[in-house]
Amino acid sequence: MQGILSAANPEGQLKPKACPARREDRMSRVEWLMWGILVLDVLGFGGLIVWLRERIGALEGTVKAQAKTLDTVERLNKVVLGVLSALDPERWANKVKIHKELADGKVETILEAERR
Repeated sequence: MQGILSAANPEGQLKPKACPARREDRMSRVEWLMWGILVLDVLGFGGLIVWLRERIGALEGTVKAQAKTLDTVERLNKVVLGVLSALDPERWANKVKIHKELADGKVETILEAERR
């Protein structure tokens, strides 16, 4: 195919249209879309990591608080058991009974000593 002879094109050759960038040199819409999706994925994943770190930190704080609470409850249970064992009515009744028997025996011993 021969070009049109003119003053601007004396040889009659066809020249490609002047364009700032060839189609092969610029990115297509699909490529832009893919890059946009990739950027959003990276940002989303980074946000997820930050959120997970915050949640894990909060859970660690909760576990520490629960451990302190359990320790306090354990100590309180030991104190209550100590108080209950000190106030055990059967044990006190036995002690009073034994003390009364010892006192009665001592009185009897003193009375017998006085009778002689």
